[in-house]
Amino acid sequence: MKAMKRTILVGASMFALISGVSAQVDNTQDFEAFQADWKKSHNMVEINPAQYEQMKTDWYQLKSTNERATEIAYEAQFRGLPADFPFKKDTGNAVADEDAYQLEKALWIENNKELYEQMMSKTVAPTKEQLEERRQVLNNQNK
Repeated sequence: MKAMKRTILVGASMFALISGVSAQVDNTQDFEAFQADWKKSHNMVEINPAQYEQMKTDWYQLKSTNERATEIAYEAQFRGLPADFPFKKDTGNAVADEDAYQLEKALWIENNKELYEQMMSKTVAPTKEQLEERRQVLNNQNK
């Protein structure tokens, strides 16, 4: 029994190590592709340190936006919402974001009346514990 636990522990550790290394390699490749696209979109061959810092800022903003979109989509799925159900995007302008969200939501409801009625008849809000568990799962996936 003790040997089995040790084997499982070693296997899980190896999986975590390999996953971490794989994620770092993918992240580096993603950044290199982003850098090439950024230089191309800004008509640059070489970049100076200030431009490099701006590129990194753009990269982090893109990553955080993508991670937030993934988290929102995952929470929507967890709550039983369809994958194409709109979610509020954060552009920094709260009023415009809310207006855009309400417009997208109204359009989605208009195009999916039956599905929306089904959703509204069986929607149950998740508990705080369930939401926290989902956030922890997402945080672990993004590491």
